[in-house]
Amino acid sequence: MAIFPLKKSLDSKSFITTVCHLYQSSIVKLLPFSILSLVIYDFICFGKMLFPKHVPLFQQLSMFAVLLLLPAAAMLFPALDKIAKQQSFSVSDIFLLGASRFLSFMGSILSMVLLPLIILGICIGVYLFLSQKHVTYPYLFGWVMFSYFLILATMITKILAPILVLVDEQDANSSVDESDRLVKGYYFQTFTYVLYAILLLILLARVPQIIYGFFPALTKSIPSIWLEGLAQILLIIVGPWSFAFLLTHKYNLQALHPKPVAREKTPPQAKASKPKPVAQSATPLDKKTEDDKFNF
Repeated sequence: MAIFPLKKSLDSKSFITTVCHLYQSSIVKLLPFSILSLVIYDFICFGKMLFPKHVPLFQQLSMFAVLLLLPAAAMLFPALDKIAKQQSFSVSDIFLLGASRFLSFMGSILSMVLLPLIILGICIGVYLFLSQKHVTYPYLFGWVMFSYFLILATMITKILAPILVLVDEQDANSSVDESDRLVKGYYFQTFTYVLYAILLLILLARVPQIIYGFFPALTKSIPSIWLEGLAQILLIIVGPWSFAFLLTHKYNLQALHPKPVAREKTPPQAKASKPKPVAQSATPLDKKTEDDKFNF
């Protein structure tokens, strides 16, 4: 039975159950997209060590890799959507879909990050000002954390736009407007869900640092490459759960805020003109009667 579209909105328990059911039914089929996204991510993080001869060109290559990482990871959304709707697909079908929607996808991303980039510039300026004033590290760290939350808060109203482009095949402008309509009234819920999904991915990627932080004695007994391998496996297996979580939230918002049906305007009916009374010719009897009025 197809999971999406939802026939009615979900409560908290049904929401998590739906996410887990979608995740369990799609984990194997999503492996090609998860592995590709992870390869690009590893190139960005470890490219300098893997290709030391090309370090001067690494900055340009890493910027290009970031542009590839966004659409590559976003391919998980249409793949999850087709699985939830029980539609057959191949890996090439998803990439062809992503290629056809690439311009709209990047347009929605640009619309989503335009204001956050301005906020980011202001936050960096404040950080540099505080550092010049020799503000202590805890305050600088607190400002950095506040900046992250502030930037994310300015993205929430448009956060669903890229998903709408890939799943509902909307253009960039209409996806931004639709995202704003869906999030309206559920801003804090969407903020919490998006923050949870992002933190889960960050937690999986930072497994080595977290383990070494809590258990520093393990740095001598367990090589770091093993823990990095563990983080890679967790990202491939558990990472798609965040995408299933956000996609389910998108459909739940659509069930809560159904799109109004546009009424077709009927052309105004022309008023029927009343036929003008036709003057009847006087009959001979009438004519005689009129003549008798003047004949005595």
